[in-house]
Amino acid sequence: MANLANLVNLANLAIYQYLPTFHAWGIRLTLIPDAHTLNPSTRIVPEPQDILTDELRYMLRAHREDIIREVQQFQSSGATILWVASDLTHWEDTDPRYGYEIDCEPTYRMLDPPYYAWLYAQMERLKQAHTAGNVSANTYEASCVLFREVHAWAVKHLGKEAMDNALRTTNVRAYVPPSPATLAEYRALWAAARRENSERLTGGVRALEGRE
Repeated sequence: MANLANLVNLANLAIYQYLPTFHAWGIRLTLIPDAHTLNPSTRIVPEPQDILTDELRYMLRAHREDIIREVQQFQSSGATILWVASDLTHWEDTDPRYGYEIDCEPTYRMLDPPYYAWLYAQMERLKQAHTAGNVSANTYEASCVLFREVHAWAVKHLGKEAMDNALRTTNVRAYVPPSPATLAEYRALWAAARRENSERLTGGVRALEGRE
């Protein structure tokens, strides 16, 4: 199974330690009170479950209480997710199940600090092109409006410190922006996870049948 961390930066929600990993996988975590046990507790229900990897299952078991606190904090704070395309068009939602990237022509990606740094660098290049007379005033101003909206969202939801750090440390020349190719690579991870879960389920059924 490919490691999602090789494809995305999981710091998209800088104040959370575990929740960004599930969001990057396109998994929503729902808390449900479980009153059917001797000691009533809260169940964490991941959706969808067929792309859960062994690493994610372990995380849910090993860090259960911390994850519950993060989900509660995320819900109570009204925090949202911003998907941004390389042309700076963007839209906001609260449901991570779309996944880290969405094919909406163009491809949109969850905003995280490194992606912000790349977008910032693109705006600097556009400014230089505008100053040189290679980009019209209307085109430049329209992009500035969109970037200011993205910037305001990033400062509010990701934090100015995270943005400043990304601007200092991100290798924007090596950064790979969203595209049909990166989306295909991302979806391949989903497909691999679903195959593994299907094979695990099939193996479990066969084991039970062998005991009969």
